Amino acid sequence: MKLKFVTIFVCIELCFLSLSFAQVKIGNQPESIHAASLLELASEDKVLIISRVTTPQMQTISPLEGALVFNTDEKAIYYFDGIDWKELGGMHQNLHFDPINHVLSLDNGSTVDLSSLLGGGLSQEVVLDHIATNGQIVFPTPLPIIDPSKVNVYRNGIRLNFSVHTFNSIQLESGVVCFENDLVKIVQFQ
Repeated sequence: MKLKFVTIFVCIELCFLSLSFAQVKIGNQPESIHAASLLELASEDKVLIISRVTTPQMQTISPLEGALVFNTDEKAIYYFDGIDWKELGGMHQNLHFDPINHVLSLDNGSTVDLSSLLGGGLSQEVVLDHIATNGQIVFPTPLPIIDPSKVNVYRNGIRLNFSVHTFNSIQLESGVVCFENDLVKIVQFQ
């Protein structure tokens, strides 16, 4: 009887020991998991949805450092730094320059008047923002193109090469295609 009890106890211990080193893969090819993974999700047609909460709900949660939520009020992902909830990527601010009034502004409303620092003789910059449609590659320019070297094109903040399509439009470089709601910014110097 004692031997039977010891055998059962050893089997139970081995089960718990193996669970302490467990890895879990959910989705496609569950039999293959990377050696460094604790939890792996794999799917070609499904996504991970994290907890969706409002701002007041989020403020009442005190989780472990590194927790994630999707704030439905702010339409943004937040992480918990151990003390406060921070917007993931929240340090990013778009910078805008008004070439007529020489004012630099951020999305948060902060402005800096640079007119006293900027003298005359500067080339004027004209900016035209486009919200792209899916597959769009041709965009109008703010001014007629006289010198292509005085035109810069950006998609979602990344500079792209282009060719002149007509005297007042550009075509993105070969292989670059825009997706729905991509921001294409054309900066042209006079």
